[in-house]
Amino acid sequence: SSPSLHQKGLKFFFRPGPHDEMYSVAMFDFLKYVRSKQPGTANTIALLYEDTLFGNDTSKIQRQLAEQQKVEIVADVKYRANSPSLSSEVQLLKSKNPDVILATSYTTDAILLVRTMNELGFKPKGIISQNGGFIEPAFLSAVGPQADGIISRASFVPDLAASRPSLKAANELFKKRSGKDLNDNTARELIALIILADAINRAKDT
Repeated sequence: SSPSLHQKGLKFFFRPGPHDEMYSVAMFDFLKYVRSKQPGTANTIALLYEDTLFGNDTSKIQRQLAEQQKVEIVADVKYRANSPSLSSEVQLLKSKNPDVILATSYTTDAILLVRTMNELGFKPKGIISQNGGFIEPAFLSAVGPQADGIISRASFVPDLAASRPSLKAANELFKKRSGKDLNDNTARELIALIILADAINRAKDT
């Protein structure tokens, strides 16, 4: 989902779903909407992101969007992916006290972040996650009620099955094999595979 991948001129790179720049735009549009309804509630943000392509590309786009919308970034915190501790990072965030944290983390880091915030008694007005680990069943099982109030962007929700019978059937097949429902990550992986299969079938060649 890195926004830089389709800009490299890669001959055999295809992206069937949204990328993180599009998601970040939606996140900032949401913040703008919140400010219009509740002035003063989302004026300052903090960026928290891991140090791989996922976090670096996302933070670059979010800095640009913050400048465009004149949103103040009070903390810009990069951490090592799969870090054994996020105490210093959370303490820094707590000292800066942003209205909203924009978090970009995979599952183990998301679990560690939420647990550390709880241990240090830090709960900002809002956390908006760049999907990643924050929507995984393992995250929700690990942190339980501590995840309450965290918002994530997503291009898929199981509720769509109510209006799309094919989705219900696909979800049942997936759940039978995996023991869990499709989520944003796995649904996009499924769609990518379906598109690849369709392309091969149409071309009648690999």
